[in-house]
Parts: sequence; C-alpha cells; structure tokens
Amino acid sequence: MKKIFYISVLFLFATPASVFAAQERFVRVKADAEVMAPPDRVTITVGLQHKTDNLKEGAKVLQQNIAKALAYCRAQHIKDKNIQTQNVSINPSYYAADGKRTDKPSYTLAQSFSVTLEDLSQYETVLYGLLDNGINQVQDVRFYSSKLKDFRNEARTLAMQNAQQKAQLLAKEAHAKLGKVMTITEEQTAGFYGASNISQNSYINTASGIPAAGVIPVRAEITVQYALN
Repeated sequence: MKKIFYISVLFLFATPASVFAAQERFVRVKADAEVMAPPDRVTITVGLQHKTDNLKEGAKVLQQNIAKALAYCRAQHIKDKNIQTQNVSINPSYYAADGKRTDKPSYTLAQSFSVTLEDLSQYETVLYGLLDNGINQVQDVRFYSSKLKDFRNEARTLAMQNAQQKAQLLAKEAHAKLGKVMTITEEQTAGFYGASNISQNSYINTASGIPAAGVIPVRAEITVQYALN
C-alpha cells in the first residue's frame, strides 16, 4: 500500500516596513523678530522749477540755479559719487492763468537731483543751504542704514530662537520631545523689511519743521519644521 504524503507550503509575502512603522511626526511653527536700526545715511532729493515765456532765457536761469546748488554741495565736501542729477523736463502750455487758450506757449522747466550724506550731522545744514542756493522744491527725504545686512541677520537669528522656543513648548504640551530641524523657510516681508535699504519712517522735527531721522524697523519671518521624537 502506497503512502501518500501531503506537503503543505506556506508562502509569506513580505510587507514593507513603512506600512507598520509609525507615521513620522513633526511640528511646524512660524516665528518672526524685529530689530531697530539707527540710520547713518540720508538721501535728499531736491528740484528746481522755473516758469517762463522765453524758453531760451528760462533754460539759462534753470542751468545757473542748478549749477549754484551743485557748487554749494561740493563746498560742503559732498562726494561727486553721492550727487545724482536728473534730466531737464520742459512742459509747454497754451493756456493762460485765467484758463484761456493762447497762441504763444509758456513753459515750465524743471530739474532735480539727489544728494546722499554719509554724515547725518550735515543734514539740516545742507537742506537749508540748498533752499538758499537756488532750489525751490524738496521732493523726498529718506533715511537708511549702510549696515542693513548686519541688522537683518540679527533679526533672522532672533526669529530662529523664537521658533525653537515655540516648538519646544508645543512639543512639551504634546508629551513629545523636539527633534532635529527638517526644513527652514524664510518668508518675504513687505516694504522696506525685505526689499530695500531705504526707510520712509522719517518724522517732522517740530523745532525746525523739517523731517528728522527715526529708527528703521528690520523684520525677519521664518517657518521651521521640527521632527518630534
């Protein structure tokens, strides 16, 4: 009598460990910081506007007054590289002061230039001096810091510290332990904070009636993702 043996074969299918592993845990936080930078530079943009019925004579007057103002700047030991002049603009008008149209035009000639001062103690002296030397328009006054990069890095450092403190608090409340940094993203901040080293936060000095320097806010904002253990 033949004996029949039955052999049972068990096939085991390997299952990826990731299916059974716990889902990776993390915490993502946003943090920001702001530092105040004292300005050490100022750019003054001024101009001269002259109205005339004689284009040739008007251009001569404009040129003479601009030359007088520029000579004053150089007498104040302002470097040529810190003086930027703009083109002359000429706008004809065929209307008189009473609004009636005329056959012969009148002209408005204008030219502007900017002066950057590396010594803020010169600010009021130069501004008043320009007004006494042919200039009849103050178009813009902007204060800024030449050390903006250092202040921005300081803001980034503080923002990172704030992010870590926030993440540690959240991890503690979740009964977890804060792990390594997974990602860091720096957000783009609006206005001066990320785009420019020019500040418009000047204020009016009530004693002199002209804009005076104020502090410049430099801001950093980041998003950091930490692993949770």
